[in-house]
Amino acid sequence: MSYSKTAKDLTKKEIDAYRIYLKERLENERQDLGKRYDMAWGIAKKIADILYHKFNAKSVIVFDSLTDKERYTVWSDVDLAVY
Repeated sequence: MSYSKTAKDLTKKEIDAYRIYLKERLENERQDLGKRYDMAWGIAKKIADILYHKFNAKSVIVFDSLTDKERYTVWSDVDLAVY
């Protein structure tokens, strides 16, 4: 039967292993977010192209978190203003 441990029950070896795991996980999440950010910009550019050519948009402006990589999160979307 397995049981859960609290942080105070972990050995130094278990804590060290967790720190290594957590560091790797955070780095992977950071890389994945960077890829997602780049993909979002690609989508914004494709949408802008369609809006310019198919709907004769005069201007397409990207705003909110896509304009600032530091504010971009996994919950961010592509925000465009069109006129």
